Amino acid sequence: MRWKILALLPLFTTMLAADDHELKLETERLIVFKNGYCLVVKRGRAPLSAEGEVYTEQVPESAVLGSFWAVDSQGKLRAMTASQHHEDVMETTRLVSRTHIDMLRSHLGEPVHLEMHDDSVIRGTVVQILEQPAELPSQLPDNRLAALRLEPRSAGLFAVKTPLGVEVLQASQIKTLRVHDQDFATERHTIWRRSAKRLTFQYADERRPAEADLLLVYFTSGVRWIPTYRARLLEGNLASLSLQGELLNELEDFVATPVDLVVGVPHFRFKDVISPLALETAMQQALYQAAPQLMGQMALGNNSFSNAMFTQRASEYLPVDQVVSSGTDLLPELSTQSSQDLFVYSLPALNLERSARAALPIFDVEVPYQSVYTWDFHFAQSSVESVGGARNGPLALSSNDIWHQVRLQNTGDVPWSTGPLLLMEGSLPLAQELLTYTSAGRSVLVPVTVAIDVRGGYMSEELERTPKALRHQNNDYTKISKRGTITLVNSKSESVKLLLTAQFGGSTDAVSDEGTVRHGDFSNSDWDNNRNHQAVNQHSTVRWELELAAGESRELTVEYHYYLR
Repeated sequence: MRWKILALLPLFTTMLAADDHELKLETERLIVFKNGYCLVVKRGRAPLSAEGEVYTEQVPESAVLGSFWAVDSQGKLRAMTASQHHEDVMETTRLVSRTHIDMLRSHLGEPVHLEMHDDSVIRGTVVQILEQPAELPSQLPDNRLAALRLEPRSAGLFAVKTPLGVEVLQASQIKTLRVHDQDFATERHTIWRRSAKRLTFQYADERRPAEADLLLVYFTSGVRWIPTYRARLLEGNLASLSLQGELLNELEDFVATPVDLVVGVPHFRFKDVISPLALETAMQQALYQAAPQLMGQMALGNNSFSNAMFTQRASEYLPVDQVVSSGTDLLPELSTQSSQDLFVYSLPALNLERSARAALPIFDVEVPYQSVYTWDFHFAQSSVESVGGARNGPLALSSNDIWHQVRLQNTGDVPWSTGPLLLMEGSLPLAQELLTYTSAGRSVLVPVTVAIDVRGGYMSEELERTPKALRHQNNDYTKISKRGTITLVNSKSESVKLLLTAQFGGSTDAVSDEGTVRHGDFSNSDWDNNRNHQAVNQHSTVRWELELAAGESRELTVEYHYYLR
């Protein structure tokens, strides 16, 4: 009977048996910050060796200097050592036999039926393949792809035991080979030298447990989260605010891992210095390579989502006693907690592969909002006016844009982290802006667009010029007194709330409409050019908060003075 091979046999590989003392670390918790770093908490268990040691080859690639710690609650660690481990690996692969000698090798000790080229027939049991075992090379490759195949040295001779005795035959003389099963697989051996980073944990003689229960904690780059918001304006001056966290993973596969998203970034002075225990020569910065536009190498990065960015907005705060707390309803699976200046959103366990992205809903809440119109303008004085009069006449006219903004009040007990916000009214997008960090009980302004129906203009006029009004360090200074007039026009069919801020060089003498004044030190930005009069001039900031009725026009005035040489 002649057998016909219809399909290849399944391929499988046998590796060296795993060591009983190897820790298999599993990620127990992942704590993610917005700057592309995270704190990884792993746990592993394994029985101790006779020398009181366990090891793992799951060595982090870019752990930060000073943040790499191992703790065992039961035993006392004497040392944690990092090294390169080398071992010779032999792999056995079962493949389909392609030659008669391979088929005979796979049927040693079994009966065979042989028809030879000279038409003789031999029946017997294969007892031996006459070959020399493969020789091991003096130097092994350190790459599995370059593994050496161990081939026995064979002349094609084999021995068959027949009723007449043992016959030695040449495999090349076989015309037909019959066996009693369909096992046509043969084993092929390859060998190579495996190199791996290894952490070895040595336990002290006292308090040495039978089994290690190690907790490994380290700070590393590779995972980042970005808060993104969506606000929909509703009736009754309410807004529906939703927060989701966008998670970027370039570190490793996470399986059923609880995740904490942190509002705020702790200070790690050596975050760019890799721990020597990681056995790496350079910090890998995986996210900087995978998504540079999100990791600070382009304009969107560079701390654009830092919580410190609240300083860029005017009038962002409301006193706590002016905001009524309604609480924030987090999704049921989430919990929150605060620690020092950090706030944590705790999420349920999730699966996230390396290079994968995820959007995780965090909360949905209704908050009060108010439409506010703001005008922040800064005008510079000329520092080269002659003593005899104004260089370009007594009047100067300027015009500025007034912005429509939405003030969102955080009436809950959860802070809002800095992140992009999409503002919508129904299905119509109104704007996308940056929502800056807002503590519970505070408010934040979100710019919408330049107002069309609320306009403003500014005009200044000189009131008086007094030569030699001030002498400072043997220099005479002329005092120039001016009046600034701000004109506001509301062409809307409803009243609007206005927040105005004017900044200029000089000292404020009088202001209308209950404006508030704050004086500061000299600022170069207040002057078209600097003629060394810093010591005698201040910086003024005047603010108004007022209601402008529908169709109303109003003039605000401020009188001020400054000194020139």
